[in-house]
Amino acid sequence: MEVVDRAWQLHRQWSAVATDAHQRLNRMRIRNLLLLSAGAIAGAVAGFGRESDLVARIASAVGVLVLGLAGVIQQRYLTPAETQSWMSSRHASERLKAAVLRELVAASAGSEPDSALAHMVDQTQKDHGNLLAPAGAAESSSLPVIRSLDDYVRLRVNEQADWHRTKASGLQARSDRLRTLELAATVLGVVASALGAIVSDVFTAPIIGMCTTIAAALAAHLASSKLGVVAADYVRTATRLETLAGRVPREGCAVGEALGYVDTVEAVLAEQNSRWLAALGSE
Repeated sequence: MEVVDRAWQLHRQWSAVATDAHQRLNRMRIRNLLLLSAGAIAGAVAGFGRESDLVARIASAVGVLVLGLAGVIQQRYLTPAETQSWMSSRHASERLKAAVLRELVAASAGSEPDSALAHMVDQTQKDHGNLLAPAGAAESSSLPVIRSLDDYVRLRVNEQADWHRTKASGLQARSDRLRTLELAATVLGVVASALGAIVSDVFTAPIIGMCTTIAAALAAHLASSKLGVVAADYVRTATRLETLAGRVPREGCAVGEALGYVDTVEAVLAEQNSRWLAALGSE
């Protein structure tokens, strides 16, 4: 089981790298959104004052500063290379995890170890090793205890179904909140435009510009994070896993049947993971 344990520890390291990269991307997307919104508000404040007004000059300077910082974040952290680094790490982690779990199910049924796992470990290191954190960067974790196919169903199928459904709910709620804010900014801009036909544009133009910029920033954030798309895909995956949880082969089935079931489950998760990464990577 030495190769299996090595593969599991590498999975843990890859998972830590991928999680850190994804969290960094999310943080930078949110900071970019906040800076763009702050720049729009500062621009509106500056627009209400005269050029000689101290408050207007300060607001204008703040607007230039925060928009400049947003540009730095976009060029440094929200790049295709950063996204690709995260995607490669997650792909390597999930691939190793699936292979290890398959080996554990096979071992629980008395099957001989598969030599292909060692090759997979070496190939993964060869393909993506430059992204891997130094040894020990992730906490060491013992192998999952799988003594039967039922253990696999409990630890993998049921837990993943619950995780995907819970995560989908949270992502959809975030998407709905951001879309509500985008709609509010758009409506406020439309109202300001209508008022501009009645009162002087001097009062409404700054508000229109602010609302337009904030609405555009929210739309861009939603487009890059694809919260709604991922949430819907998570629901579909949870449903498929719940269906598979009710179709477990009988106890004492042949090794080939058990491994066929594992392969079906892992294929569902691999397909979902590929769609998820592809959706988030198509910015």
